[in-house]
Amino acid sequence: MVAPLPGLTPPAASTPPRPGTVALLRLFVGLKLRLLGNGLKGSNARLIAGLVGVAAGGGITITGAYLVAQLRQASADDAALILTAGGSVVVAGWFLLPLLVFGIDESIDPQRFALLPLPRRTLLAGMLTAGFVGIPAVAMLVVAGATTITWSRGPLPVLYAAVGALLATTFCVVASRAVTTVLAGVFRSRRLRDLVSMIGMLLIGSVMLLQFGLPSVAQLATRDVIERVTTVLAWTPLGAAWAAPHDALRGAAATGLLRLLILAAAVVVLALIWDRALRYSLESGGTAAGSGPRAGPRTAPAGHTLAPRWARWMLPATVTGAVAARILHLWWRDPRQRVSLLIVPVILVGVVAGPSLVGYRDEVLVLAGPGVGTLIGLMMLNHTAYDGTALWTHLAVSLPGYVDRAGRALGTATWAVPVVVGAAAGTCLLIGRPDLIPAAVGASVATVLTGLALAAVTSVVIAFPAPPASANPFITPSGGNVVVVLQQFIGGLAVGLLSLPVYLTLGFALWWRPEVGWGLLLAGPAYGLLLLRVGCRIGGRYLDDNAPELLRRITPART
Repeated sequence: MVAPLPGLTPPAASTPPRPGTVALLRLFVGLKLRLLGNGLKGSNARLIAGLVGVAAGGGITITGAYLVAQLRQASADDAALILTAGGSVVVAGWFLLPLLVFGIDESIDPQRFALLPLPRRTLLAGMLTAGFVGIPAVAMLVVAGATTITWSRGPLPVLYAAVGALLATTFCVVASRAVTTVLAGVFRSRRLRDLVSMIGMLLIGSVMLLQFGLPSVAQLATRDVIERVTTVLAWTPLGAAWAAPHDALRGAAATGLLRLLILAAAVVVLALIWDRALRYSLESGGTAAGSGPRAGPRTAPAGHTLAPRWARWMLPATVTGAVAARILHLWWRDPRQRVSLLIVPVILVGVVAGPSLVGYRDEVLVLAGPGVGTLIGLMMLNHTAYDGTALWTHLAVSLPGYVDRAGRALGTATWAVPVVVGAAAGTCLLIGRPDLIPAAVGASVATVLTGLALAAVTSVVIAFPAPPASANPFITPSGGNVVVVLQQFIGGLAVGLLSLPVYLTLGFALWWRPEVGWGLLLAGPAYGLLLLRVGCRIGGRYLDDNAPELLRRITPART
């Protein structure tokens, strides 16, 4: 071995310097901002939806902060009662919003970092920092920070309010990220996914039964009851941040400090749960929900054999009938659509059976059938996106857009019309008004067809990617949240306006002359069919002219 010459020692092998923690956190924030910005590109609809979402979020934030600040004029006891009760509801909502609204945030999906040399704790810190980037977290921080104005009655209450606002916002962000990471593992299994979906439907049914079946519950919400509830909530992470400043104001600083420590401990516990779920997500080697191939639902050859036996005789032996058979088949076979399908009987039980259990049989329950008909139409507002990349099969055979629109409407109407007709007739018999059956049936069929008519247009004009078939059926892919809000708002408003003549006529039959119902029985379905024909024409023409662009919009981009 040749010794190196004196003074010429070879330099040590250099390794690229690792970025510091602050630089990595800035990188995550920049990545989140870049992905959010990219989610608004590609179409004017997404840009408009993004602007509307920002404006709506800003308006809600300013309004909430103003209302909280106005509690400065109220007594300390009243302010503490309102803040603890309302704040607890808001914090609890952060556990539900990832499941029902925002879904798994695919913009910072941990699976996308699995192959990078990042320590798990660094990834955890980066995802937490990125979680503060967005309207919900900013709104929460601003509204919670406004409590410093509410408690500007001494330096210590203001200090407790500021610390509580920061801890409450951190708790909410960590809670939402922990829930989404846990769900990402749960929803890998189809059996678990279906089980959670069924549990969700049961919970919704329980809420409906509680709301409609016990009308006197609101009368029990006296100040004494609310004070007892908030006393308990103040010792939980839900209400600790809102009650601590009041303790400092009334001279119980130690009690307020203990509440803040409880909240801080809850943040740590949730972070540990999140860390464990993240470790499982990265080391299990499975495909996380929302990652992997973005293929749409598998489609079998079109034909009436796809439809259930009871429905085959109702479908025409045409191409439209074949499309309807495929749609009818997917309503039960596709787990995403099955969840929506299960909502219908749950709501019917909550609205109709719930009140009857306690002897509440008001005539207004006749609106149950038409209301469910409107809901079914709203469920179809983005139905085309559930095809995903499978939509190309319609495009490859040059299927006319009108046939596609009419087939989807027919496939849904095949089961929806009998359901609402049975619900309308059963409700009238339940409340002892069989003379209202013609009006209720006519209105129910009309609302279903009206909703399908609007969905024939919105599901191609204002479309966004649906969650993949293998993912959590409640999630919304990145960039689609504001589009969802815009579509639901516009769709709900349009369906309400188009259905207004139907509901007014039903009201005349209910509170004036039941004989009007016979006219509604004939005119209602005719009105709905006319709108459906117009909707299929408009939506079909748009589909013929913009099919490739629509396929690109409903297919989430691979990143």
